[in-house]
Amino acid sequence: MRWRPIGIDCATTHDSLARSDPGAFWGQPRIIASIAMARRREHADLLVRHPYDVVVVDEAHHLRDQASASYRLVNVLQKRFLLLLSATPVQNSLLELYHLLTLLQPGIFRTQKESGAPT
Repeated sequence: MRWRPIGIDCATTHDSLARSDPGAFWGQPRIIASIAMARRREHADLLVRHPYDVVVVDEAHHLRDQASASYRLVNVLQKRFLLLLSATPVQNSLLELYHLLTLLQPGIFRTQKESGAPT
């Protein structure tokens, strides 16, 4: 199934190709997928092989835990840019904000202590 938000042709995980040929599906230039599907091992192993210009993560507050499968997947993706979206008010601890900032710009703080987050 194709979706055309703002006139841009995108593949979605509703496309039968996602099930019949995951390698070809994840190799397409523009994909809209749930992070739950993307982090499944059979898909994640294919997804991390491809470079992406932009990765957009909606509900990005779910990436606040560095130990989560979602965080680890987004962290290892080959991406030039990362856009994190969330309409949830920030109620995170400093450590969770440190993790989100580290995804956006690795090395922004040399250490966790430098960020003000508890160690």
